[in-house]
Amino acid sequence: MQKYALLFIAVSIAQSLFAQVDTLYSEMTGTCTFGSVTAVDSDTYTFDIFVTDQGSEYSASDVAVGHVIIDGNKNKYIVTAINLQSVFLTNITVDCVGGNCPAPFGKGQITQATPNFGFDLFTPDNQNGLSQIIKASLETSNWLKLDQILNELTAATIYGYFLNHVDAGADGVPVGSPYKAALGNTMGMPWGALIIRTH
Repeated sequence: MQKYALLFIAVSIAQSLFAQVDTLYSEMTGTCTFGSVTAVDSDTYTFDIFVTDQGSEYSASDVAVGHVIIDGNKNKYIVTAINLQSVFLTNITVDCVGGNCPAPFGKGQITQATPNFGFDLFTPDNQNGLSQIIKASLETSNWLKLDQILNELTAATIYGYFLNHVDAGADGVPVGSPYKAALGNTMGMPWGALIIRTH
């Protein structure tokens, strides 16, 4: 039964992520290299960023505050300021995520994390893209985030058994909270499956 519940939660999360595919597809996801790196302090750097977008949709002029950079050593930075911008090269200021990052190094990637859970999008691991090591690290990081989300959901208060979202809401189950599928439920779930109320 727990297997069905976890599967349903994972599918529910996936559906919410897939619902945003159009938005996420339009976000910058490209490889990048760094030049003229200057340390502002131990966690802040300014540098030139050279962007290669394999989809040929974006250039350095599309780099924006809030974009995430992961360098060749798997350190993570967030863009906090655009100092100079052009199609070929952009000078930016970044802050290290988590603190104590060295200066950006090697070939990395620039992307924007997914808005709800902060999953990192990444480019292909071909000769022009990311190394397989960095891609594997990003995939592992995303799985660990998903694991934490599932852990928090399964540890949450589980409300009673209901036929559907309408019945659950009428009984005071908040939107975003879990309840279990009652016998004869109208949502096509097996009895006892964990359901997250979405409306």
